Amino acid sequence: MVAEQSACPDLRTLAYNAALDYFKCDDKEKYTIFTTKENFYVLINFYNEEMVFCITRKLTDQTAINNIDLLNEINLRSEHGTFSVCSFDNTSNEKECLFFYRSTVQYNTKSAKDYFVELFKKILVETELGYFVYSNLSYRFDSDIADT
Repeated sequence: MVAEQSACPDLRTLAYNAALDYFKCDDKEKYTIFTTKENFYVLINFYNEEMVFCITRKLTDQTAINNIDLLNEINLRSEHGTFSVCSFDNTSNEKECLFFYRSTVQYNTKSAKDYFVELFKKILVETELGYFVYSNLSYRFDSDIADT
C-alpha cells in the first residue's frame, strides 16, 4: 500500500504534463488547467490520487433550467460523470443558465499521455452528447443513444 501511495504523485505529474502537452498550454497554476475545447470551458484539477474534470457551457434556452426529468435521464446514462444545470444573475442582472459536467477519475498506471488523451476525449464526447440532448428540449431518448 505504501508503494502505491508514493506512486500517486508521479502519476499525477505524468498526467498533468500530458494535459499541458495535449492542450498546448503553459504551466499557469501548478496542477490546475483552465482552457477551452469544442466551445466548452474546461477546468482540470490534478490532486494526489485523482483528476477532477469540470466542463461547462452556457445554455441559450433559459427554460431548460426546469427540465429536471431530462437531466436525471442524462445522468442515468452517463458513464464517467454527472451533469447539472445552474441559474444565476450575471453582472448585468440578466438570468443566465450553465450546463455543467463533472467527472472524478483516479490515475491509471497506463501510459499517462495515452490514458489522459483517451479519457479526456471520452469525457468530452459524453459532455457534448449531454449538452446536445439537454439543449434540444424536443429531443427524447427513443433509442439507447449511450450505446452508439
